[in-house]
Amino acid sequence: MSMTSATARRRGVDAFESGTLESWGGIVSGTVQDYAEALGVHPTAVVEASSRVPLLFDTAETKGGDYDRSEEPEKRCLGLTTEHAETLADLAQEM
Repeated sequence: MSMTSATARRRGVDAFESGTLESWGGIVSGTVQDYAEALGVHPTAVVEASSRVPLLFDTAETKGGDYDRSEEPEKRCLGLTTEHAETLADLAQEM
């Protein structure tokens, strides 16, 4: 990983522009685009694979009264355990 989101924010870069996957304490997080680039697949494959693994979070999911959530691969973030990230990688590469 070239830069954490905290480092990116200190440099004035929005988190979705950091261009890295992050792994902390057994949790992997990043944008759909970051996962796709890391796996060498199209973002659609990541989205399809993500529907088949338990996610800790998906920023495209509606929360309460918040109905305007981005599904753009550059902005949509996914978080999952390291184990499930490996499964997501396998599934995305099969698609």
